[in-house]
Amino acid sequence: MTYTITLCDSLFSDVLTSSIHLEATTSGGTVLCSQSNGLVTGGYGATLSFTPARQRFNIEINTAATSFAPLVLEDLNGNRHPQTINVVLLTMPAGSSGTRPSTTAQLQQFIRGQSWSDEEKGAVYATMRTLSYLKRRRLQKVSGVYLNRKDIESVLDRIGINPDLVVV
Repeated sequence: MTYTITLCDSLFSDVLTSSIHLEATTSGGTVLCSQSNGLVTGGYGATLSFTPARQRFNIEINTAATSFAPLVLEDLNGNRHPQTINVVLLTMPAGSSGTRPSTTAQLQQFIRGQSWSDEEKGAVYATMRTLSYLKRRRLQKVSGVYLNRKDIESVLDRIGINPDLVVV
């Protein structure tokens, strides 16, 4: 099966950087295919091809060294005709203000209290979901994960969120 994943920013402009890496994995963590972001039919992204087609799969989008939030699209249907998946990448905030949350219960209030745009808040939530995904994968003792948990933890720490507060 072939899947073309196109990447754009919140203004629907192509994301041109080749430092973004896209990877298709099984729900158990086996890498099916991986490519760097580049020119594809319909824009920029990657074309991922793998067999067998009849399986659930995830798309992991590693955005390390960019201003975009990492993203994981989970439980996609591999039993469809070749298709295009259009992904909007959200920009992370540059920093935060106020007291860092010290409990999981304080995370929502901390995020709501920031002067971040809706896009930046969405990027923070996407990053937290991605970290939660990676923590679950670690529990499965999967190796070869292209998304780097330490990079994502560093991004959250930089904006005032202790990555240990992100639950599985």
